[in-house]
Amino acid sequence: DALSERQVMFYFSDEKVGDIVASFGWDGRILGAKGDYLHVVDANLGSLKSDPAINRSISYTVEPTEEGELQATASVTYEHTADFDWKTTRYRTYTRIYVPQGSTLVSADGNEEELAITDEHGKTVFGTFISIEPLDTETLSFTYILPEELTQQIFADEYRLLIQKQAGTRAHDLELDITLPYKINVITPSDVFDKGGNQIKGTWDLSQDREVLLQPK
Repeated sequence: DALSERQVMFYFSDEKVGDIVASFGWDGRILGAKGDYLHVVDANLGSLKSDPAINRSISYTVEPTEEGELQATASVTYEHTADFDWKTTRYRTYTRIYVPQGSTLVSADGNEEELAITDEHGKTVFGTFISIEPLDTETLSFTYILPEELTQQIFADEYRLLIQKQAGTRAHDLELDITLPYKINVITPSDVFDKGGNQIKGTWDLSQDREVLLQPK
């Protein structure tokens, strides 16, 4: 359970052993993805022990635009449940989201400094700083256009989504709302989402990496 929930990771200098560990996803690397991808990574810059007081929830939406593109919005809501004390202070985090390489930023909301946009590990990365005062709630959102090649693949075939969990975190709440330009007939997993024509909605948890597959037939 600790391995599947990314509470334990392994590294071996022996390349052959390392490859075996990597095949199980136990080495903590940024994973490759055949379709859409999201990975939210927080870095606590405020020292002390504020992390246990932070409840996070992640919301992810995808919808077609009038221009024939797919627009995604990834939002992270931080609820600070504690007050100032000897181990807790305001939560100061540099937040990065890893998305499919070639995604184009449309807008960001809730950030306290200019965004940094980089490419690493085969992904595009949007990064910025946000702080959350004790007993307060803040939301950080990124809206972007998925790459044209990925969009064409989704339109022609199927939609795949991999959401990778940050190692060492608790099971964040996860809300998904995905609209496609065709009727969705096959949903995997089938017990998480409500289906209505070309849209699915559902609430999950990020206790481990999560994958979604939507097919027109």
